[in-house]
Amino acid sequence: MKIAFVFPGQGSQIVGMGRDLADSCQAARDVFARAEEAYGGGLSRLCFEGPEEDLKKTANTQPAIVATSIASLRALEARGVRPGVVAGHSVGEYSALVAAGVIDEVSAIKLTALRGRLMEESCPAGTGGMAAIMGFEEPQVVALCNAVKETGVCQLAAINTVGQIVVAGNIRALTEFIARAKAQVAQSATMLPVSGPFHSALMKSAEEGLKKALIATPFKPASVPVVANVDAKPHTDPNELKGMLLAQLTRPVLWHGTVEGMVKSGVNVFVELGPGRVLSGLIKRLDRNVTCQSVRDPESLEKTVDYFKANGYPF
Repeated sequence: MKIAFVFPGQGSQIVGMGRDLADSCQAARDVFARAEEAYGGGLSRLCFEGPEEDLKKTANTQPAIVATSIASLRALEARGVRPGVVAGHSVGEYSALVAAGVIDEVSAIKLTALRGRLMEESCPAGTGGMAAIMGFEEPQVVALCNAVKETGVCQLAAINTVGQIVVAGNIRALTEFIARAKAQVAQSATMLPVSGPFHSALMKSAEEGLKKALIATPFKPASVPVVANVDAKPHTDPNELKGMLLAQLTRPVLWHGTVEGMVKSGVNVFVELGPGRVLSGLIKRLDRNVTCQSVRDPESLEKTVDYFKANGYPF
């Protein structure tokens, strides 16, 4: 059995996330206490009670998801389960770095709060966004992006799984992209409810501020490999990992390649830690033979621990 811990990104947030786990598990409760201090207060309430309109603001969403994911991580670690490799989708990569011992919880919250704010500031509200396209492979999507480039930025932002790709750019270019995709009989092509064109060239202005923060933050060698978003390859070197986080701002999330590489390396059990089960769905679309467990509340924690007990995990 080879286990991968995977951590969700923006879009998985939901009001109430982490509340039941914090109520029932001291390890999770401690995470939220530390996150609260790092954030400056109000983060736990935002996760547990909302309101939704505040939770979905990028500057709040990113540290909130990371705090909830780390709480799920610590709850499972407290029961004795450890990964052989880790990965996170977009901002989830910061949670993965905590799981691998590269950064501490406080650093993860501070970095993601800054990242979210810088990303919000990089593109004026309403001028950029993201769109998801189903049923086309990467070459077709790249061709469509090239076809609309005269109307503005439109580029790959995430290659999630078989036939599911996200693009990011200016609203005008995305609107033209969607129209052309539908004309070519895409399975679906729709704008996503996000506040900006993440993982695109339009995030360039966020780089300098994040770079300064990353340089100032202590990173340790990873205790287990971290498969990075930008190249879908395993890394343990702290300086390499800093570079990957910076590059991630303007380059696509290669989630399909990340999962494919982990499966080829022998991973047969994925545990998604944090709100929702988005990543589990993407992973299952890629390979139905792997097992996907999740930890997001007390019930899913017990179910996951029971799975490992039943399958001979050496606690």
